[in-house]
Amino acid sequence: MLRLNKSALSSDDASATDADAVLARNEILMYFSDLAEQRRDDPQDDVISVLATAEIGGKELTEDEIVFNCYSSILGGDETSRLSMIGAVHAFTEYPAQWAALKQGTAGIDSATDEVLRWMTPTMHFGRVARYDGLINGQPVAAGDAVTLWNSSANRDPEVFDDPYAFDLVRTPNKHLTFGYGPHFCLGAYLARVEIGALLEAMRDTVDDVRISGEVTRIHSNFLTGTSELPVTFTPRSRCPVRQ
Repeated sequence: MLRLNKSALSSDDASATDADAVLARNEILMYFSDLAEQRRDDPQDDVISVLATAEIGGKELTEDEIVFNCYSSILGGDETSRLSMIGAVHAFTEYPAQWAALKQGTAGIDSATDEVLRWMTPTMHFGRVARYDGLINGQPVAAGDAVTLWNSSANRDPEVFDDPYAFDLVRTPNKHLTFGYGPHFCLGAYLARVEIGALLEAMRDTVDDVRISGEVTRIHSNFLTGTSELPVTFTPRSRCPVRQ
């Protein structure tokens, strides 16, 4: 599943094709279709069982609704959190003062987690359909028009963030749109914060220094942004270098 997730929305290989991505997405959908059928007959204590046996207004969810919700959950629970955590480690090598602030306790885990999420914005954009006529920066948008929300641009908006191109672990307020907004707010936001916070806490408590130890390569994607390979050397509190 991890291999398929990486292929569905991005690639480590510049020669990957659209067909590779489509094949990966179809394999994920087929996997969840089979699993949902199993959970209908034998429900377990998991999210898929909830979706497979739920009723809304007296009607069961359709297979498409179940499968596409599973698809969104697995991609969001793996790709975006992973890319954010890798990006956090990379940022500490580029902004040593921020690493020192975290290590010394000047920056708290909660505020640092939100700044990592804003800084990375692993999902660059989302497509939406306008529900009614309106204006966006003077540009008319009609009901039914397809529009694109650029999360990465919103999270660097100078009208919202002071010095938006600075990596600042004590930034407040930090009203980033990494998780979306309103009815489209990310279902896995709580889990993502827990995962990123756990990494930051572990680094703060066990690592003295972190340095790049090889060539850094980025993923190939027009939807996600992040790093596919980040060789680093961690120096633990004992100052005995450990390679990861």
